[in-house]
Amino acid sequence: SVFMQPARAAATDPAYVQMGADVAWSQGFTGKGAVIAILEQGVDVDHPYFKESVIDGYCIITDPNPAALCPNGKKEMSGLAAAQRPAGDFGHGLGVASAAAGNPNSGGPGGVARDAKIIMVRAMEIQVCCRSKTASNALG
Repeated sequence: SVFMQPARAAATDPAYVQMGADVAWSQGFTGKGAVIAILEQGVDVDHPYFKESVIDGYCIITDPNPAALCPNGKKEMSGLAAAQRPAGDFGHGLGVASAAAGNPNSGGPGGVARDAKIIMVRAMEIQVCCRSKTASNALG
């Protein structure tokens, strides 16, 4: 499989330092024992960045588009497979989940709460909105 890659950064990256992640980590706060619910478009549940981190999922699609479906082909689904991002998704859910609780690896220190578990809730179906003429007009 081809995976979208999470952002890579050093623990000294200004974003980590600005939010105090380095201080929290040095005091032992890594998210261990916590569960984070993320409402987004899903993740690659098999991605190494989330190995053993995504523990459950739920999918609910309210988009009236008949092509907008959960992985089971319906408008609602529960279980780990429900966390899987849709084909063609640009990886926003992957980025959000990795920033929150991605596993540390050779590319970076992982998410801010890198030892937390994730419940991914696919609660939206974002189309490529800003490329349509109507959306472009609305945005100015």
